[in-house]
Amino acid sequence: MKLEILVYKKYKGIVTSDDYIRWAGFLLREMDSIELAKLATMNQNTNLFEIEKMFQNVLSEINLKMPSIQEAMYGYISYLEQEILQSNQSPILTAKKICEIAYSEGLEKKKMEWYEISEWIDQLEYDSDFRLSKEEVENKIRDFVLTNDQQQINVTKVD
Repeated sequence: MKLEILVYKKYKGIVTSDDYIRWAGFLLREMDSIELAKLATMNQNTNLFEIEKMFQNVLSEINLKMPSIQEAMYGYISYLEQEILQSNQSPILTAKKICEIAYSEGLEKKKMEWYEISEWIDQLEYDSDFRLSKEEVENKIRDFVLTNDQQQINVTKVD
């Protein structure tokens, strides 16, 4: 789990002890840290306040910069976009979640990017005259994420 996802969950008040432990385990594969190892080996039933104190100790020990809330939101959306590509489940629920975050948090760029998909989902659910099937909408969502992903890779190569 990336730090942006953890920060987003904390911001929304949905973070759990298990989230911190999974984050620590993920990061432990990349670096060696006593505080990180302590956190990664904690029981998921450990009190959240105790886990958060350990998390702060990790941040201090490895001198990790916390992302801004906006960076965390974009990081979480990026994670959800990858879920659309990697999951065998329908991408509609995940796309709805992305649209909800973009709209509720005022992320104008993401709102514009996901507007058409939001419209397709609404029409699929509420418009009996809508021409696309559920499978076609799901494929369009996956194609959209793939295209966006490829565009970001190309922009990174040019920079």
